[in-house]
Amino acid sequence: MGIYGWPKHEDKHHTWKLIRKLKGSTTLPTLFFGDFNDILVASEKQGGGPRRESQITAFRVMIHKCGLYDLGLLDTNFTWQLE
Repeated sequence: MGIYGWPKHEDKHHTWKLIRKLKGSTTLPTLFFGDFNDILVASEKQGGGPRRESQITAFRVMIHKCGLYDLGLLDTNFTWQLE
């Protein structure tokens, strides 16, 4: 299932709620891909202000509770931005 997460911190709970709902709607193996607009570790963030550890932890907890796993990143590129 393709996911594009809410970019604003105050709206991230919408993305997490959707993931929990989709994951809970099936007993089949599930693959989520896309841009969650969130990070699991601080080193994934580039540019802008630092992400609070409590925000990172909240995303990590949601991933764990849904029984999901991060398959990792094969490239070093972050979200593409216009110059």
